[in-house]
Amino acid sequence: MLTGNGISQPARIGIITSSRALKDDAPRSYAASPIAIKLWRACCAKVQHGRYLEMKETWKFLWQMAILAGLFWGADWVVRTTGLPMPGNVLGIVVLFLLLLTGILKEDHISTAANFLLKHMVFFFVPVAVGLMQWGGVFYDYGWILLVAIVVGAVLPLLTVGLLGRALRCKTRRQEGESCNPT
Repeated sequence: MLTGNGISQPARIGIITSSRALKDDAPRSYAASPIAIKLWRACCAKVQHGRYLEMKETWKFLWQMAILAGLFWGADWVVRTTGLPMPGNVLGIVVLFLLLLTGILKEDHISTAANFLLKHMVFFFVPVAVGLMQWGGVFYDYGWILLVAIVVGAVLPLLTVGLLGRALRCKTRRQEGESCNPT
C-alpha cells in the first residue's frame, strides 16, 4: 500500500528488513543485521518534505557534539588523574588541534557542531557577566587600574606583533637587496 508520498507504509515505519531496501547511504557494516536496518529506517526513513535530510543532519550534529564533548571530558579526566597544572579544556583544545593537524580528525567531522558553538558563543559569557555584577565594589575601587591593565594588555601584544612583523619584513628585504622603507 502506497501513501501520498510514494513510500509504502511498511517501509515508512521500518518493518521491512531486507538489506536490498536500504538507502544508498546506509552503513554497509549493518546490512546483515535486521535490527540495525529497522533502526536505520526508523531514524532516517524519508517521510515527507525532506525529513530524511533533516534527521540525517540532526544525527550528524549530535555525533559531532559527542566528539567535542568526548575530547573535553577525556582531557579533563587526564588533567584530574595526572594532576597537570592546566585546565582540562586547554588540554582538550591542544589535543583537538593535534588531531586536526595530523589528519586523524577531519574538519568535516566537527564543522557543524563547531559552527553552532561559535555562532552562540556569546551565550556562554552570560554567566561570567552576571558573576561580575557581584564585584561592583572592586570595580569602583580599582576601576582605573583595571582599565589600564586591560588597555595595556590589549595594545602591548598588538604593538609587539606589528613591530616584530615589520622587523622580519625589513630583514628579508635587506637580504634581497631592497630598501626597508615602504613606498
